[in-house]
Amino acid sequence: MSDFSVEILDKGLMSNSPFTPADLLEWQLNTFSTGEGGPRECSITGYGTVMDLFEMLEALRCQVRVYDSEGFVAWYGMVEEVQVRIDSIEVSVSLRYMYNKIAVEFNNIVPGSSALGDNVLTDWATEQDSIDEYGTKELKMQMNDATLTQAEGLRDRMLEDRKFPVADWYYSGSQASMSCTLLCVGYRQTLDWEYYEYLDGYVAYPDSGEGVQALGQNSGNQGLAQSFQLAGTLEWSTVAVRVKVRKQGSPTDNLRLDLCSDSSGDPGTSLAYSEVAGTGLPTDYNWLEFDLSARVPLSQATTYWLKLTRSGSTDSDNYYMIDVNQELGYTDGVLRIYDGSDWDPRDPDADLMFEVLGEMETTEQLELMANEAQFIGDIEVLTDSGMYGCPYRDGSYTILSDMTDLIKAGTSNYRKIWTWIDIDRSLTIDEEPEKPSYDVLKYFLTSKGQLLTSDEAVVPIWRAPVGDWAAIDVVPLNVDTSFIADPRMVFIEGFDYDNRSSRGRLWIRGIPTPYNTSLRLTEDK
Repeated sequence: MSDFSVEILDKGLMSNSPFTPADLLEWQLNTFSTGEGGPRECSITGYGTVMDLFEMLEALRCQVRVYDSEGFVAWYGMVEEVQVRIDSIEVSVSLRYMYNKIAVEFNNIVPGSSALGDNVLTDWATEQDSIDEYGTKELKMQMNDATLTQAEGLRDRMLEDRKFPVADWYYSGSQASMSCTLLCVGYRQTLDWEYYEYLDGYVAYPDSGEGVQALGQNSGNQGLAQSFQLAGTLEWSTVAVRVKVRKQGSPTDNLRLDLCSDSSGDPGTSLAYSEVAGTGLPTDYNWLEFDLSARVPLSQATTYWLKLTRSGSTDSDNYYMIDVNQELGYTDGVLRIYDGSDWDPRDPDADLMFEVLGEMETTEQLELMANEAQFIGDIEVLTDSGMYGCPYRDGSYTILSDMTDLIKAGTSNYRKIWTWIDIDRSLTIDEEPEKPSYDVLKYFLTSKGQLLTSDEAVVPIWRAPVGDWAAIDVVPLNVDTSFIADPRMVFIEGFDYDNRSSRGRLWIRGIPTPYNTSLRLTEDK
């Protein structure tokens, strides 16, 4: 067992004041782990009197730091669960199942109607005392067909049940146990406490309804155009537009979409365009994406037009059908039909079903997401990803879930994005290092289960180069690796360490279950 020391500080994120009840216990480090994003999990156990042990129930969300014998910070994070054992009885409290901000999404059923309702989200209900003590922890619940009153009833009951940690009692059957175990998590895990919503970067009217419109069939429908304005509050650029179309007959020309400025209430100058061959269109209505010829910056309070035409002449047998909606649910624009001389309202009036997709570099999106996280401090982007995507998020997923998707998508160099939350909760966003040549590697894994530097100094596993490459020195350099991943080099994704057995394991990229198959490291030679 290695010589570690444990420091437990109070809940104040900017505070270095000790959590005084913890000073009365003797602490032993059990296990801890670290991976992409920083520290993951840690377990420590304290021993003391009954009163001192039960005082630790108040340690939830306290800061935790673990130091090795040389003062190196081996792990840091916060307390998520406290387990107190007195003889055969164990009582625990946890933040894992506590929620102090709850809303319910439900299918709204109108009393007396058999029609399907719309999906609706109730207002959020909060418990401010709990938020002040632990931070905001959100939960969106799902409910099938219900009225607003029923959904709000479920929301309020769940908030009453979950707004504070609930004590859980357990009979273990063991004897003579007087201890307290803290289960801790890194700050990366707190990104899963809040949902992420970003309503800019997307304008759409995708709602299906009654109505279709022929395009290019005769002189009366030579063009179709839908005006729109940005929703949200920010300005952004678009590179793609989607509409719902099909072909009628066998058109051999192209279906063209122009994104146009406004000219006195009609489509004006084309800002960008895209054409799709009619031969490749389906005979059933499907969403068709037009990749625009240029990135177009869009401004607030400005009218734009989506104009659809065909590149060839009108043809009464071979033309295009466009899906529209006559319910007139889109309020920020109008639909017009071109008859060769004028852009006139459609009869009956309708709206085009469309989506205008924004674009933003993924590292910029990660920065926006992290800015919404309550426990994250400064954010620094060291390397831009060179990858772009639509930044719109409707709040269905947590910050951690949305960030994880972008991190996995990686960079234009075909590398994973690498993030790290430091002890002061500052976040660094970078690109993982390029795979180096074997002769410049700084770390080596030996057949004895050791991690060494190039100077042959032993590296404790908790100081392993997480997010970097290492060599395996048991593989001969002349092995033919033409058709396999080079076995002489591995990328270290993380590690876990059991201080009770003084053994740990590295998480090696490419191995799906690192806890079962990753290289095992011993602490000593």
